[in-house]
Parts: sequence; structure tokens; C-alpha cells
Amino acid sequence: MKVELEQELKLLLEAKDFIMLKKMFKLHQESIEQINYYFDTFDYELGSKHITLRIRFEKNQYCICLKHKTSKDRDLISKSKEYNTIITEQTFLTIKDNPQYILNHINNEGLKLLSSLFDRSKQLLMLGSIKNYRELREGPSGLVLTLDHSIFFNAVNSYELEIENINPEEANQLLMMLSKIGIKYVSNQKGKYKRFLALLKDKNSLKGV
Repeated sequence: MKVELEQELKLLLEAKDFIMLKKMFKLHQESIEQINYYFDTFDYELGSKHITLRIRFEKNQYCICLKHKTSKDRDLISKSKEYNTIITEQTFLTIKDNPQYILNHINNEGLKLLSSLFDRSKQLLMLGSIKNYRELREGPSGLVLTLDHSIFFNAVNSYELEIENINPEEANQLLMMLSKIGIKYVSNQKGKYKRFLALLKDKNSLKGV
């Protein structure tokens, strides 16, 4: 299992501004299609503890990601610790049928984190998935801009700009540049899973669940 420390700036965009950025900056990497499958307890305990547990399908490969957000909502830069494991398609299908089996593919460090934050005896469920189209663009000052177009289960579209490994000074300079060229943005500390959960809870409330 690979462990990564993630530090990134996340901005939500309007569709027109998202398209403008695509036109302004040179393509660094062709668009990739991703599918994120999310896992949590029935009462969303992982999400309430700032944990995302997902399997991502990308480039014909499945990867388990356990992510723990460590930054605060008021922080400009989002920080998290990630534990990633590549699995086979057969393992993915087994986990779909028995979500609890996902814990067998998280290393001791990741399991120790989970044990410290929630009751591992609780049954895990696969809550659903989102589809994401990701492009990398060559930004100013050598920054690589990640442009994400996400489609949620109820056909809600989300447009996001992410920049990894960016420091606060670089982030502020980028925000000034975006404002100067008329790009409207919202600083975003809610990752894709948090937004997925909000939509899921709204859907369930309408059903009276």
C-alpha cells in the first residue's frame, strides 16, 4: 500500500469559467475518465470523521484509496493523508458483493487510523458512484492545473480546479490571476465525497428515509 501526503488548492467553478480555462491553457495530459465508488456506514460515520473510502477505476485499473483530511474548512490549502492499494477486477467485484472485504486490503497503518476514528465492527456499504472527467493543463509559473468535470448520480454537474503540491504564496498569486482575468471561483474544502454525501442525504430526505 502506498502512503501519500496530499496538499492542494481546490476551487469550484461555473461551467463557462471552466471552459474558459480549458481554452486558455495548453493541454498537459489528455482527458481521463474516472469512476469513484464510495463506501461508508449506514449513518455515514466515515464522512463525519473526514474520511473518504473509495475505489477508483481509471485506465483499466482499480485502486482503493483511504483518505483522511487533516486541514480545517477555513484553510485555503486542503491537506490529507492517503493510503492507496491497487487491486484486481475480481477483488473489486468481491468487494461490491461484500463491502466489508475492503478492509482486508488496507494496511496496518491505515487500519490503525480507522480504528482510532470509528467502530470497525460497523457494517460498510457501497453507497454509489460518480463519474469524473479529468484534464491536466499547463498553468502559470510551472503549475499543473487539474480540471475536473464530475457527474453525480442525479445528473448534477460539478466543475473544479485543483492544483496539487502548491504553497500558500503560489495559491494567492494564482487566485489574484484568476480574478484579474474574470474567472469566478469558490474556495472549496468539501471534496467530491462530501458533495456526493450532501446530494445523497437530500435525495433520501425527499424519500423520507
